[in-house]
Amino acid sequence: MAANKELKMRVVDLEGLQRRLSAMGAQVSETLHVQCAYFLQPAGQVLKLSTDQHGSTLTHLQASNGGFDLLRTEAVADPAARTEELDATFGRKSTLTKNETLHTLPGRDYTVLLVQIPQVGDFAVILHPHPTVEMAADLGLSEAEVISVPFDEIPALG
Repeated sequence: MAANKELKMRVVDLEGLQRRLSAMGAQVSETLHVQCAYFLQPAGQVLKLSTDQHGSTLTHLQASNGGFDLLRTEAVADPAARTEELDATFGRKSTLTKNETLHTLPGRDYTVLLVQIPQVGDFAVILHPHPTVEMAADLGLSEAEVISVPFDEIPALG
């Protein structure tokens, strides 16, 4: 199976999107409370260490066609030591706290991750080997809402 790519969109009406997902029969996972440390990388690359109530994961992404390709992930047993190592090697770019809830849609071959970041906003991330704006339209989201930068590069809400 091909690796999932991400198509990220800003959500103006989160409650409306949640109602649409519910009407579509979405199965909802638990909400994860995630702390992400982003590390300095060349333009177009993202290296982040994410820690939630189940553990820690190091993720490397590459910008691609307005979205992101997942290059690799690895479980991290000792996040404090790994963070110290990554800070020394690359330098810290930023840290974000966010809530993430995965929605699985029956009859559709993509999943939707709802992401809430205080002071930054609400987002929907379509996960699929080839996400399209048609999938976004299926959710009631417009192409104009597509975000093509990592979460830590989105300006805070004014």
